[in-house]
Amino acid sequence: MIWSDFYSWVLPSVQGCPNPTLDLHIRQAAIEFCRKTLCWVRTLDPAEANGVDIRFDLDLPSQTQAVKLMAVAVNGLEYLLVDTQRGLQLVRQGSGADFSFTQDKLTLDVHPLRGRGDSIEVDMALAPSFNASGIETDVASPYVQEIAQGALATLQMMARVEWSDPGLAGANKALFNQRVATVAMHFARGQGAARVVSGRTYC
Repeated sequence: MIWSDFYSWVLPSVQGCPNPTLDLHIRQAAIEFCRKTLCWVRTLDPAEANGVDIRFDLDLPSQTQAVKLMAVAVNGLEYLLVDTQRGLQLVRQGSGADFSFTQDKLTLDVHPLRGRGDSIEVDMALAPSFNASGIETDVASPYVQEIAQGALATLQMMARVEWSDPGLAGANKALFNQRVATVAMHFARGQGAARVVSGRTYC
């Protein structure tokens, strides 16, 4: 879906708003929704160990940003995920345990050193990038109304514009936050999660 696909849900309440402004606020709402709910999880293209490096670049889909590392598997076996601080502590301690972590959400550290040809698979929660022109349809289509409410909450709070309406902005923000909390809980319980590999969805 491109951002203009959301216009019919947003524009009637902010008549006169220019398209670039609509796109900006819809994008911001989509980013916030994805970040807070972890509704968009993808299995990235596998990395192949070379027997030398412990750090691997994460191959994120175009026009996305990484939100949270959800799972790592090496040759099909799940690896322990630790946060950055704990990962660095384990490295300094020379731990021989199997663990992985990311320092910047762009690269992945996998310990101990893996042998040449080992396959490293990553599940990552994503959000649209700050210059994205849209969002995958299967991710956004169940939540068009929620993303629209998030966009309206910020559009209607704008000052000195004809569509400004702080009262409605507050109502839309409350509805958006309520749905974010509900959807986040849904995914946290594993009820809505799906893995997508090479365009196929695995539930």
